[in-house]
Amino acid sequence: MRFAIIALLCCSWLGVACTGAKLASDGPGTERPQPRDPYLHFETPHHDFGTIKLGDTPTYTYVFTNTSGEALELELVSGCECTEIQWPQNKVFQPEEQGSIQIRYDSKLEEGIGEHNKTIDVLLKKEDPETGYQIIKEVKFRVVIEL
Repeated sequence: MRFAIIALLCCSWLGVACTGAKLASDGPGTERPQPRDPYLHFETPHHDFGTIKLGDTPTYTYVFTNTSGEALELELVSGCECTEIQWPQNKVFQPEEQGSIQIRYDSKLEEGIGEHNKTIDVLLKKEDPETGYQIIKEVKFRVVIEL
């Protein structure tokens, strides 16, 4: 039994090492594999701006890779009114090609101070073959606004 557990742990480690999967972490000693999305894989799908002053306009760039194995195009990228978004319109991404989505968060347009969690929706010009629904991906950010 002990040998089986050790063999399983070794195989799991080798699986991560051989696939090149990135490790996510919840803190020291808690790393786990971060699976690649079958369509768009974002290097960092969640960004934390931390604490900013009311009136600040921090920016961030989400970098993605087309992991679908076929050409993909973004149909629409949208968020709240407080977030300005620049994204590659009318650009077809070939398999394994990278792209980026830049955001600028305007804290003056927010409804109050404190913690805010935001979502950016990324609609692809592709339907999921299993469900028939348009594929939608999300990236998120968190910010705490103080006076």
